[in-house]
Amino acid sequence: MSSSGGFMAFEINSSLHNYLAVGQGAVYSEVVSAGGHCWRLACYPHGDPSHVPAPFRFISVYLELVGKPPSHADAYPFMVTFTAFAAHGDGAPPSHHAECGHVYTRGNHGLKRPCGFPEFIGDYTDIPIERGLTVMWRVRVTREKPGGPEIGHQLGRLLDPGLATWTDVSFVVAGETFRAHRALLAARSPVFEAQLFGAMLESSSASITLEDIEPGTFETMLRFIYTDALPDDPPDLEALRRLLVAADRFALDGLKRECAERLLGSMSTDTVVDMLRWACTYNCAELREECVDFVAARRNFNEVVLTVGFMELVLESPSILDDVKESAARQQRAKESLGDSDLPIRRGMASPYYGYYYYQPAAA
Repeated sequence: MSSSGGFMAFEINSSLHNYLAVGQGAVYSEVVSAGGHCWRLACYPHGDPSHVPAPFRFISVYLELVGKPPSHADAYPFMVTFTAFAAHGDGAPPSHHAECGHVYTRGNHGLKRPCGFPEFIGDYTDIPIERGLTVMWRVRVTREKPGGPEIGHQLGRLLDPGLATWTDVSFVVAGETFRAHRALLAARSPVFEAQLFGAMLESSSASITLEDIEPGTFETMLRFIYTDALPDDPPDLEALRRLLVAADRFALDGLKRECAERLLGSMSTDTVVDMLRWACTYNCAELREECVDFVAARRNFNEVVLTVGFMELVLESPSILDDVKESAARQQRAKESLGDSDLPIRRGMASPYYGYYYYQPAAA
């Protein structure tokens, strides 16, 4: 796979496809870690016999939970979302986009195969397997937030121009004015609390001018403060970096986590050093941990650590090298605990959504 986050590749070739008889069994992907749990892709090249009748021929894919789920009550509820699509070896555009989800609660935490697609691809009718096929898949784990998305939508309405008379402070950023509410900003950010209700000069001002931040970045940050969400359209890397700067400046840890999650979808051996530098500079522990794990993975290590950029970064932050060594040792212990020292453990999150539908899995 090309990154520790985003979509991961599972190749199906003709030799693998022909080796397994119909209904003989599944082949498995590498193990990835997402949301504190280990997952893998289970693929039946000739179809899952428990869901697909024998006369029909499909490729079936499922998400599988590897190992034991947490037993402590505060780990629940959480939602797992499984996304997959087909990439073709002949250069054709991706197809068969599909997505399914399952909410784990305290009562059903033992479900090992929460969702999947028994009839993902008709192996002879839809795609000539001999030309090459790659299943791109992703697992995303999110916590169920108290109050759900409704409260974020409702608070976001406070930023509508029609409700501007309810605001009590404005910010001027590069000539653009943004109106907001002192109490809400202070509740979300200790920096805003000090600025708006402390001894700072701005506490008595109805209009505050901010420097060293772009209007688009401030607008996105402001909406996140109200809604606890970023726009569906994924910002580019530079826009995410600017948001990370703003999150650090205004002590918005939730925004840091969201930025880290989005950045993981673009992490590769070409981008990880920059992301690790941003994580160190802007105090983003989640992003730093993911970057370190990516660098420590066996297949990425040599390609990353021998670059000039990584060597310069280690000179700036020598502790990174110790973190990489510790992560490599931890990953090796995790592989051995699964009984297979060749199974790489990676975290996975984020990346833009593709077209989707929901499939209701059969009872486990």
